[in-house]
Amino acid sequence: MLNVAKGHVIHMYNMPFGVAVRGELTMKIEIKKIGNSDGLLLPRELMQRLDLKRGQELHITELAGGGFQAMPYDPDFEKTMEIADEVMDQYRDTLAALAK
Repeated sequence: MLNVAKGHVIHMYNMPFGVAVRGELTMKIEIKKIGNSDGLLLPRELMQRLDLKRGQELHITELAGGGFQAMPYDPDFEKTMEIADEVMDQYRDTLAALAK
């Protein structure tokens, strides 16, 4: 599933090709061998629609229930996520109790 609002976020879920969810069309993208690695090749129209450039870095976040979200890399966001991880580790028991 692709979400083009707010900062050009790409959400990828395990869903059939062409399914519209919340008004957004899903797109089938194959994982391909690229040299000694594997990668995703994004169609040109998607790159243009999301204003993505070749060589641009993306921040990948794993989503609960499968799939991932890709956002343009932002060093400030990365630092914020590191701090959030530290807080969650430090207060793991408290957060678990509050979640009940």
